Order: sequence, then C-alpha cells, then structure tokens
Amino acid sequence: MPKKKSTLIIMITLIVINILLVLGIIFGSIDKARLEKDQKPIFSVSVGPVMDGTQIYLGLGYKIYKYPRTRKDIVDIGTWFLEYKDGYAPGNLTEQLEEFLMYNSMNDVIYPDNTEVSNEVEIMNEVPAE
Repeated sequence: MPKKKSTLIIMITLIVINILLVLGIIFGSIDKARLEKDQKPIFSVSVGPVMDGTQIYLGLGYKIYKYPRTRKDIVDIGTWFLEYKDGYAPGNLTEQLEEFLMYNSMNDVIYPDNTEVSNEVEIMNEVPAE
C-alpha cells in the first residue's frame, strides 16, 4: 500500500509541473504578442523600468524585456534567469541612425517646406579641425 501511495504522489506532482510548464509557455506567448503590438500584457506583472526606459515583466516562469527603440520596440522573452542586454539600449546615436535608415524604405525624405534630404549619410570618426 505505501508503494502505491508514493507512486500516486509522484504522478500527481509530475502532472502539476507539466501543467504549469504548458501554462507558462502559453501565457508567455500571449504576453509577448501583446507587447509587440504595444498593448499591456495580461499574465505578467511589470517590475519596473531600467534606467534607459526598458520595461521588465515577470510571468509564470518567464521574464520579458521590452527595449525601447526609435521605430519598433524589441521584445525579448526567456526564463526568470534572462539577463538584461545593454546593447539594445537606445543611447548610441550611430545605432539609432542605422536603425532609422534600415526601417526607412524611401530613398529621400521630403519635408513640409519641400526640401529634400538624401538618406545616404556618411559617419565620420574624425574630429573636425578648428
């Protein structure tokens, strides 16, 4: 009789763990999709922003980082051990310019006063002579 009881406890424990795992995957997928559409997540809680404006959300076994970008936010999901990636921070002006040019499909930008600006930008690493 004790062997059957311990087997039953192990089976129930495994079933509960599997249910929680499946729910975590489903909830994480829903929350990630909502964050990519700039909506609030349903199944996770915001634990606060990082200094650069990145939002952190915790859910049932998962963590989501929403990194602010100039055109489209980057949403990164993983387990609770997922670490913050500093490279996604929008502080680097060169990265922002490259991202703008990548998402901009037009060849030239036309401003309201009918002036044209070409998207071909040359980034110089030298300091101009005074």
